Parts: sequence; structure tokens; C-alpha cells
Amino acid sequence: MDDQVRSIDVMPTIAEFLHLSPGAEAQGISLWPLVRGDRRIQPNFAYLETLYPRTYLGWSELRAMRTDEWKLIVAPRPELYNLERDPQETSNLISRFPAVADTLRTRVWEAAGSGAQQEKVLTSPVDPETRELLRSLGYFSAGATREIQLGAGGPDPKDRAPILKVLAHVEDLLNAKQYPAAVRAMEPGLKLDPANPLGHLYLAIAFERTGQFERAIEVYEEAIRMNVRTDQVYARLGKDEFRAAELNPTDLDNLRNLGTAYLQLGRADDADKAFKAITVQNDHYAAAWNGLGLLAVQRNDGDTARRDFEKALEFGPDEVEPLLNLGVLYQKAGNCSQAVPYFQRFLRKAAESDYGHLFPDVRDAIRGCSAH
Repeated sequence: MDDQVRSIDVMPTIAEFLHLSPGAEAQGISLWPLVRGDRRIQPNFAYLETLYPRTYLGWSELRAMRTDEWKLIVAPRPELYNLERDPQETSNLISRFPAVADTLRTRVWEAAGSGAQQEKVLTSPVDPETRELLRSLGYFSAGATREIQLGAGGPDPKDRAPILKVLAHVEDLLNAKQYPAAVRAMEPGLKLDPANPLGHLYLAIAFERTGQFERAIEVYEEAIRMNVRTDQVYARLGKDEFRAAELNPTDLDNLRNLGTAYLQLGRADDADKAFKAITVQNDHYAAAWNGLGLLAVQRNDGDTARRDFEKALEFGPDEVEPLLNLGVLYQKAGNCSQAVPYFQRFLRKAAESDYGHLFPDVRDAIRGCSAH
């Protein structure tokens, strides 16, 4: 079959074969006359899209429009190909035929919807049984529910071809349970695209499978610092912190991570036990007092929270999170004169690489206090 056909034509074709009406909402046309060889069908525009680069890799999504003669790919660096003369799509003609590109681009947004460039999509989760079934079939990737902003820029997928090859190879290694080899392949591979969510996930999973939970935690924390903040990263990070603490409950860093994980899960009593287990072994451990202060905030005990945050600063003068927490505590109490100095100290001392995403909110808080 040489004619261009579309997936939306399948249902009307089956309907005609079964002598049924496709319904008023059917968008495609029946290909049954073409299948029988009665006549050719009229040329049609075919719309294509993939959101996978955006939802799983942090790159730009791709959309395209195709006719029998032309194909336009809407990407950060758009592409236009003459399919009749160049079926292998080797020569990008976007600069030579701007009018053709404009016409096809208009068709793309007619098909996608005028608001698609700023659309938000929600990825759908799968149940555990489906997830395991997909894995058994070789689909190692599994989704997690989250809202994703489309049209917000991002790398062009064609510029990330090398990391795609690495990801495919590492996925095969993980499925084959060759975890050390997966680590060896993914560590240098991630340097090709350091902000790649799937790359961080694969590397951390490989560490998990070899029992190196602390290495896995480091990978997840690095992903979070780089703003690769999927709920799957947070969930697996919490699980690894639990495992690490169980393996060595006298390691204070493990207990701190465990307490933080419990805190994020809303398990206040468990978090309290973890942080207090630290203070029993070392009552000068600043991060434990900061964690206890956060627990006191959750319990609406402002006085205890203030004392705990102040202890965290006393025992850890270089700690920055207690500064922010004290600033927020005083701000919520309506005491801007004491909140602002803590906010200012936080901005001076906090590393932008770790806390830069909080700076705009802190500056807004300072301006809000100054306005009163």
C-alpha cells in the first residue's frame, strides 16, 4: 500500500467492513475501498506526536505533520523533508521552503489544539500487577503520576541520540540482572545528559540491586539538587534511606536520612524516634535538632520549634536550613523584625547549587516584611 494512511482511519475501515456506521465523532476515513483495490483515497494530512521525551527524559516533546510529499517536525530545531525525493529524511529543507513549513505548522496546531503549546498533562500510573507484567515483557520503564508542563523548552531529542543508546543498553542490562555492568555503563553515560531523569533512576536502581543503598541515595539526592524532582525519585529515595538505616542504625547520617524520610511521609512519631536516637548518641548533631524543630512546627508547637532550631545553629554554625526555618517561623508569627535577619543570613550562606530554587521565595518574604 503506497498511499499515506493514518491510525485514525483504522476504526472507520473496520466499521465499513462490518457494515456498521463509524459514528459522527469518527475523524478518519474508511480505507476499505483502497484495501479492495477499487480506488485510491484522497490525500490527507497525518498528525504525529510523542510526549515521551518530555515526560520521561526532560527534553522537548515532538510533533509533526505529514503529507504524501512533505513532512514537518516541530522541534526546538524544526525539520522539513521532501518525502518523494528524500524518503530517508537526510536533507532538512526548512530554510528553503518556509511557506511549506508555515502551512504544515499551522496544521500541526490545528490538530493539537491552540492551547497545546502551554498544555499541562498528567501521567497516569499503573497498578503493581501491570507494572510487573510490563517488566516481564521487557518494558523496564514505569510511569508515576505527575503534572508536566508542555511547550516549556528543553533539549532537542535529536541532540541527545548518544544518551538514548546508553539508556537502551542499560535497560537491557537491568532486565538481564547484570547490575554491576549497568553501573559501569550508566555512570559515564549520565555525563552526556546530567539532568536526565531516567539516567538517574537507572543508575540508582543498579546501585540498589547490588546492595549499595547509600550510593543510590547519593544519586537520588543529586537528581533532586539538579531539579530532577519526580515523585518516583522521592519515593525510591525514601525506601533506600529506610534500608540504609536498618543495615546500620548506629550511623547517624543514616538515622538523619531515615528521620527526614519519615517526616516527608507524615509519620511524625517514627521521625521523632529517629531524630531522638541521634541525640542519644550525639546531642550536638545539628541536623537532628533541625529535624526535631520541623516536627514541632508540624505539631504547632512554635516555642519548641524555635528552641530546637536555635540548638541546631548552636551546634552547627554553618548549617543554613535552621536559618530558613527560623525566618519562616518568625514570619508566620508576625515578627518580621526577627524573621528578616534570618532570611538574609540564609541568602548569604546557602549554596545556590543546593538551595537556589528557594531564593526567589525568600526574597519575596523579605520584601513582604519590608512592606509592613
